Amino acid sequence: MKNIRIIMFFLILFNLNSAYSLDSLAWFNLGVAQYKQKKFDDSKKSFSQAIILKTKLTDAALFYSALAEFNLVQYPAAEALIKKINKSSIFFTKGQELQLAIRTNSDSMLLKSKQAYSEFDYESCLEFIQESYFADHPTGLNISSICQNKLVLERQEYSQAVPSVTQSLPALRSDDSAVSMDMFYYYADLGTGFSNNIFLTNAAPTERAVYQVSGGAEYILRKSYDLGLGINYDYSNVVSLANASNAYINIYSPITFYYDSSDLALLMYLSTAQNNSVATYRKTGASAAYKYGLADFQFELALDVSTKSAVTATYNYVNGSYFYSKFATSYFIDKNKLTGYVSASQNNSGDQPVTGGTLPYANKDTELGALASFWLTKSSRVIFSYSVAKINYLNKHSVNNIFRADEEYRIKLKFENKLNNYLKLYLEAVLTDHKSNYGNNEVINKNYKENLLIFGLFLGN
Repeated sequence: MKNIRIIMFFLILFNLNSAYSLDSLAWFNLGVAQYKQKKFDDSKKSFSQAIILKTKLTDAALFYSALAEFNLVQYPAAEALIKKINKSSIFFTKGQELQLAIRTNSDSMLLKSKQAYSEFDYESCLEFIQESYFADHPTGLNISSICQNKLVLERQEYSQAVPSVTQSLPALRSDDSAVSMDMFYYYADLGTGFSNNIFLTNAAPTERAVYQVSGGAEYILRKSYDLGLGINYDYSNVVSLANASNAYINIYSPITFYYDSSDLALLMYLSTAQNNSVATYRKTGASAAYKYGLADFQFELALDVSTKSAVTATYNYVNGSYFYSKFATSYFIDKNKLTGYVSASQNNSGDQPVTGGTLPYANKDTELGALASFWLTKSSRVIFSYSVAKINYLNKHSVNNIFRADEEYRIKLKFENKLNNYLKLYLEAVLTDHKSNYGNNEVINKNYKENLLIFGLFLGN
């Protein structure tokens, strides 16, 4: 009897070696033990080793690994594992049952995602959808894209300069089930306020009411990358002042490539400047921005190259090439942001003719700045920024035979309040202190201060 037991033991051992392999069985048993101890991350690693060995335990390891992902609320990963289970395996039926549970939970996640969006909680919206079955489904991709771009809007300062690729935002559709991977974005910005020094000189400051209007639209084709075509219009004017209206029309095409922890945005643009509805100069250029995320940090490198060409002889001095570069580091605390940056630019234009002489215009500019953006509530935030710029002019047009050199110190404080997903109000104050070695003995005294206050309404998706 004892000999029979020994023979049976070796027969079982032989079958395990040939059918499952001791290594595969060991990894599988370890994974099961870790799973029972709720060490789901560890169990995933053990099951993956059993899967790699490709034995008869593979389907079982796939199913239990999917279970571990399910418990970690990693539904897309669980779905991917279930799809690999052999249809002839007894674990295939179990996998289908698990898939049903995933989709039931995902329906709940989808509802939570929409609720979070309605409360302006875009991070939770994104989190819920990415944990659901719909993460790789067109519905989920659509909602994820909307939430991601809403976060981009929250995490950036709006610039009146060249349109940024990161400003390309998709529309929120009233019916999320009507999914399209193509997006349409629009906005309108209306602002009015007051400046105590509209001419930006040391002469007797001229106080004037000002107003500005801007708007734009962009169509985005969404593939594995984003390709867009957009147009925007910026207009500003001064009340009770002749020849003071300025407008800029920008046509641009951005393309953005997304990677695991970074994205690369490229932009081509064409701009036309107008004064009193008459074209003054055109600008063509290209820019690139690379962003890399690491934990709660984001690093950004941006470059821009452009040329200007005058339309009327009065503006011939703008003809030339322009270069701009910027490096920024941001730290995010939830939706709040702290940013530090350094930028450098060079303007290889001519110099500006003015009454009584010529004002240096071509220059090299270096700027240091910091920005803090804090959400006070889910619908309101405050943005504070401070910058210091040093500007050295390239050509000498001076009564005192000196090169012009300026410094500018600027403080901005902006308060925003969202009324809903499409409408927000803002109040912005800008304090500028500009110092220059061009004083009273030069063509124009460029030592001045300006206080600007703007109240505005922003409408957009």
